[in-house]
Amino acid sequence: MFEVIPIAKMLASKGYHLVMAGRFDNIVEKELFFKKCKEKGIKNIEYLGWLPRGDLLNIVSKSKLLIYPSHSDAFPLVVLEALFLGCSVVAYDIPAIRSVYEGLRPVKIVNEYDCKAMAQEALKILKHDVSRHEEEHLDRNFIKFLQLHSSWKNVA
Repeated sequence: MFEVIPIAKMLASKGYHLVMAGRFDNIVEKELFFKKCKEKGIKNIEYLGWLPRGDLLNIVSKSKLLIYPSHSDAFPLVVLEALFLGCSVVAYDIPAIRSVYEGLRPVKIVNEYDCKAMAQEALKILKHDVSRHEEEHLDRNFIKFLQLHSSWKNVA
């Protein structure tokens, strides 16, 4: 979660803001996160907290990008759902991301802990025009991937 702070700072320098959803593990972590944001002058993070599924999907479907700074995951369903909703994704090069999503054009994978590279990839995606975004999301391999993963039986 704390790696979002330098990413947000780089995105703010180009006029972008982040929307964060979900729960913090505990109140101390939440307070420390927002204290760090204040210390660093980060004002471009909109924290929505936990959202009902329908509200969350509605927000993601209107987004162009999911930044996924996770260091551990078994099968990142958040990434799969974002891809189905038309988002591009920037994620760390952890085994789960690499084994499932490597080679898909809408997924950019950066070295783990490299917040700068994550922000740079995010900026590249945000600057894509609609035709470039559509081109990546209509890629034949990506469509085949979505078709294969459109069944819960296949995903499980």
